[in-house]
Amino acid sequence: RDSLRVACFSETNRSILMWSHYAHNHQGFCIEYDFSQLEYKQHLKPVRYVSERHYIPGDFADHTSPNAGNAIYEAALYKSAEWSYEKEWRIIRDDGACGNKWDAEKKGALLEMIRPSSIILGCMAKPEFEKAVREHCEECRINLYKMKKDKGRYRLENCLLYTSPS
Repeated sequence: RDSLRVACFSETNRSILMWSHYAHNHQGFCIEYDFSQLEYKQHLKPVRYVSERHYIPGDFADHTSPNAGNAIYEAALYKSAEWSYEKEWRIIRDDGACGNKWDAEKKGALLEMIRPSSIILGCMAKPEFEKAVREHCEECRINLYKMKKDKGRYRLENCLLYTSPS
């Protein structure tokens, strides 16, 4: 457990709950990627939403079994069915998979990542934050959107703020 690192992603950028929970109540941002370009996409796995907790036998927890790593890796892909609205995918790496990029002191690794295809601001993003993100998107040539609340329905829609020149 101490040797695994997990990065979490979602298939959707329009979930009102996700914007509320993970983006500082709609004031933050979402980064969109095209994972077809990901070098280590074999590590990108869908989360399995289930009603029963995934069980790992006790001898796996202390790494005494030869398959302990696989069992713990698999367990990291399970989540309660109540979270299924997240449509989550995870990249799971361990210390060894990170090679010389592993930093034991910081308990993590800065791995190469693909370029974002866009950044999406929350519908409640503050003007100064929006300005700073826009400047970054223009400098890095990344598309920028901002979520907007639908006036007649409980849903969010993307509104284009900046298109990167090709």
